[in-house]
Amino acid sequence: DRFRSIARPEVARSIFLVWAKTQGLFFIDGELPEHSNVFMQALQAAIHEEQANSRASRVTRQQVKAVLVERSLGGLPPVTLGELRRLTGTSYQTASAALSELEQLGVVTGERDGPIPMHGIRPIALMKLAEEHSLARKLVRYTDPTGEGRLPSALAERLLSLRQKGVAGKAAISGVLGATRYFPGLDITAAPRLDVSVYDGDVRFMSKLDAGLVVVDDSKRKATVVLHLQRDCRPEELAAQEPDLAARLDCLADLEQMGLQAEARDFAHQLCEAARRTH
Repeated sequence: DRFRSIARPEVARSIFLVWAKTQGLFFIDGELPEHSNVFMQALQAAIHEEQANSRASRVTRQQVKAVLVERSLGGLPPVTLGELRRLTGTSYQTASAALSELEQLGVVTGERDGPIPMHGIRPIALMKLAEEHSLARKLVRYTDPTGEGRLPSALAERLLSLRQKGVAGKAAISGVLGATRYFPGLDITAAPRLDVSVYDGDVRFMSKLDAGLVVVDDSKRKATVVLHLQRDCRPEELAAQEPDLAARLDCLADLEQMGLQAEARDFAHQLCEAARRTH
């Protein structure tokens, strides 16, 4: 109020004090302007970017497992424990503990010297790994309050266009649309939403993707776009070939998270078969 008393009226009306917490937004000074979605998205982006930076130095066992599994699903040769540590930036203890957990699932042997052999991932084990992968990610859900927004496929095309312009450089298509990019013949329903894996925590591109979308915390409300904030588990050589496409494990985790269990099992089976043929 003291600031507004000395500011020009048109400026004073545009100033609002907001207190932001990671678990929600609390408005101190009344309601924000009706058309404040761009501001709210910028605020969300700042929060997520700070969270991503704070997590960047901590590599978990789950993230190590995701890197190793994604390499296997992509048909890449095995790596040594030292190479795995360099790829993930993790400690010996964390990498070794991750291998022990994969050993319990029957995915790797107990070998620690030389390249780590993959046994050939089975669909049941892959589904368990995808469920764990899903729980480790941060979700940001967007909905269209008008109910008349773009279809998921149209939003995906717009995202690809933004990427070509240098926007959303670390965002990749996942979910149903990503899964069908990997296997076009997959028996799966039409995409109910656009799922996007965001690997740098920067969600500012959403204002350009569709400025009419608003963040919603209620998981029961229909989401138009769901962002999955996480560390990138894609091998560099595969990400370079398909930069617009999220990791296989991301897509499988999305299907599970949406409750498309039958489709997820089918996708997991095809992933395992494809990996078996390349090894």
